[in-house]
Amino acid sequence: MSRNVLAYGLPPSILDALHRAVPNGFERTSDRRWVSEPRNEIRRILEFQTIKGAQYSARWGFGVDFVPKVRGGRPSWKRTAKSADFDVTIDPIDDAGGVPRWGSIVATDSGRHVDAVARDVWSKASQDFSRVVAVADLLDVMNARATMTFRRFGPHNYVQTDLTRGLLQIAVGDLDKGMALVGTFCERFDISQDHPVLIQAIAHARTLSAQTAQ
Repeated sequence: MSRNVLAYGLPPSILDALHRAVPNGFERTSDRRWVSEPRNEIRRILEFQTIKGAQYSARWGFGVDFVPKVRGGRPSWKRTAKSADFDVTIDPIDDAGGVPRWGSIVATDSGRHVDAVARDVWSKASQDFSRVVAVADLLDVMNARATMTFRRFGPHNYVQTDLTRGLLQIAVGDLDKGMALVGTFCERFDISQDHPVLIQAIAHARTLSAQTAQ
């Protein structure tokens, strides 16, 4: 195996093996990331993130089309498979406190190990994906994770958490709690609540709430 492969990424044979394990309904948006079509405006995302030591570790979760992403203090939309990003992140490292071997690979791993990792990762991710059909389901997942104990990062460590929970609360009809969470998010990251993208997001969440109430 060439030094370039070891230094700069995974060889094509491993990338192909990871892709073969992907269930139907997911689009490959980069070498190590797959995104589903939206269902009730919720996308499923799985990727192998780069970790120190030339490791690649799986994480998965959900992106919500009406929740903008915030990078560098600026909200923007992420309503396509290519632009989709995590609003809810489920990372086995957070549970384990370290990189789990069952969910990680390196460029020199055997085909057998790569196949086993791909199989185990998609099996575990699919269990989480199956719990979420509607906005209310994803809010339940977020509320449950807010009470859990993690060995590394918890929900409060992820930028999108308060904004996502707030907009989901609004979408299920709890305007006061939702706006309070959005306000907490804006104060924490010094973002104006009057930003046009946030105004649109809140309006869309309120529309969903009205539709659900009918």
